[in-house]
Amino acid sequence: MPTTDHHDDASDTTALDQHDVLAGLQCVRRLWWRWHEPGAPERGPDARARVRREERQTLRAVAQDGIAPVVVGFRHQGAAREAATREALAAGAPAVADATVTGGGVRATIDLVERTGDGHRLVAVAPAAAVRELELRALAVQWHAAERAGVRVGGAVVLHLDPAARVPEAPRFVRADVGAAVAARLPALDAALAGQRAALAGPLPEVAPGPQCETPEPCPFLARCRPAVLPDLPSEAAIADAVARAPGPHAWLHAATVGPALPPWPGCRAFEPVPVLFACRTGEGEVREWIAPMDADPGEACLAALEDAAAGAVGIVSVDADADRAWLAALAERRPRLAGRAATLAARLVALPAGSAGRFALPGVDELPRLALQRDLLDAQEAHYLREALLAAAARSTLRLARLAAGPAAPPAATPAA
Repeated sequence: MPTTDHHDDASDTTALDQHDVLAGLQCVRRLWWRWHEPGAPERGPDARARVRREERQTLRAVAQDGIAPVVVGFRHQGAAREAATREALAAGAPAVADATVTGGGVRATIDLVERTGDGHRLVAVAPAAAVRELELRALAVQWHAAERAGVRVGGAVVLHLDPAARVPEAPRFVRADVGAAVAARLPALDAALAGQRAALAGPLPEVAPGPQCETPEPCPFLARCRPAVLPDLPSEAAIADAVARAPGPHAWLHAATVGPALPPWPGCRAFEPVPVLFACRTGEGEVREWIAPMDADPGEACLAALEDAAAGAVGIVSVDADADRAWLAALAERRPRLAGRAATLAARLVALPAGSAGRFALPGVDELPRLALQRDLLDAQEAHYLREALLAAAARSTLRLARLAAGPAAPPAATPAA
């Protein structure tokens, strides 16, 4: 018995892409801007988005290892991709990767479609350590499109990373059956799609800012709806007081970390914080800089470099002590022989008042994953520039921190009247 019927919507040029629908499920204003302003600057190149996209592509390839699916992929475009999907499903392929279907006015691309006894199961590969709302919504949209394209869907699964697995055992996937949760969303989807189409046909909808601006992911158009609000940063006096109460002499630290889904370092788990670089300023004004090696555990190398850089200090005043303690704790867990040294260094960290890290945001921080994970793939000049720019920014942060902690400078003495 065939498991697909021929309901070809590939020629439907009015079909919404699944990303359009997902934007509309979050907020119809986001959908409206996405649809009517495809060249909006908010949709331009973004370093963090590029890293996430590359990471997701790698995860999909890893998840397919051992399954040997028919990969529709990007060898085909437009209607040809949908035709290749139909052909693979009709031929009885056990699994089809990057399957594309159009049905019910929605065009969707599915990470993996698995054949079951009496139909098909949709699979989403999640770059996360648990099932997220984002994947549940995406699977519901894909289910809607697939069924109306003639694919018999009988279930849904999210493959997410096992947070307990460590390299080289990692990446290991947990297979979470979310069929019931996804199916429960389908009845409301028709009405939601009708509302989205009505919104697109009219003027910009009015929607008040709210939780949907950040959930399930930050909206790129947020600044259009909500004026930029400066964070309530601690005062300079509060920072100076926190440092004054900590035993000295002091060193001043700005470190930066990454938490990749696919760490290459032995012993690391998915999303575990790992240091990439630091700048450490001594009380005498000397600045020591460090950047992670490509061929060794960055945590162990960072620990040794930081111990040396801050050897003459009692307290290490950190831009973000919580983040530094997190990577030290992760290092101690994966390298038990270093636990004592990591704990000693963590105890020397001086925490600033909550929110202080906002004063020392690192320009170019979205490029950190490239520096940590893809440095050997970068052009030599680009890698050098990226390295020097980030280290220089971290060094400037330590200078600003030291000056803030010293309190306001005394006004210059008045010049005596002649």
